[in-house]
Amino acid sequence: MIRLLLNKNNEKNFNIKNENENNFNIKNENNYLAYYTCFFGNDNNNSNVIKKIPSNSDDCYYFTNNENTIKKLQATKWKPIFVNIPIKNNLLENTRDSKEIKVCPNRFNILKKYKYLCYIDSKLIINESQINNIIRNNLEETDYLMVLGKHPFIKENIWNEYNECLLQERYFKEKDRYFKYINNQIKSGLSEKSEIHFQTGLIIRKNTTETNLINETWFEHIKECGIECQISFFFINQLFNKYICGIDYF
Repeated sequence: MIRLLLNKNNEKNFNIKNENENNFNIKNENNYLAYYTCFFGNDNNNSNVIKKIPSNSDDCYYFTNNENTIKKLQATKWKPIFVNIPIKNNLLENTRDSKEIKVCPNRFNILKKYKYLCYIDSKLIINESQINNIIRNNLEETDYLMVLGKHPFIKENIWNEYNECLLQERYFKEKDRYFKYINNQIKSGLSEKSEIHFQTGLIIRKNTTETNLINETWFEHIKECGIECQISFFFINQLFNKYICGIDYF
């Protein structure tokens, strides 16, 4: 297990304390692909689940600030990473804490060495062969930097995402913030309509400096928008459209 400590001088970044990859059996010696997921919060959260590792041939990392989850992970094939951020008694804030690793894997040294990264929501189970096919068909030898799934039922208009998210309590609490953010983006010249609306529970990235720019821009938008990151990604897609590939969700 590796422990990550917050950098007191710059809380945007994490430092790895006593980083020693010999603690792990690194499967992927060519550093081609790594999978990662995360959970931040207490034991009662329904996102605090440990699914089967998505690959037996590539490295699979699980980031969490929950000590009990770490103990459970140590009995699995996941590579557990403990992040030293206090658990809040607030679902909204715990979700907010998870956004940095989801959106900016480039800030985490242990993930920087891989050519491709696949983020998966902790509740998802994915097919390894499908991920490999997506990389071969959509990222290798193309200008695309990110692949995400098209949303299966929310289409065309950001207000459809806004109205749908309000059905969940944690998102409803930030509804005024989302409303203001959306209108600010429209006033800036971006559109409330798009041919593709994305889900963000699965993100496959080509690990490049250009991808890092997309990551960092998205994270800045999340700070303004709030935790409902599919709203902010709707506008990120407009800013970086030629680098983002949409696939039918599987």
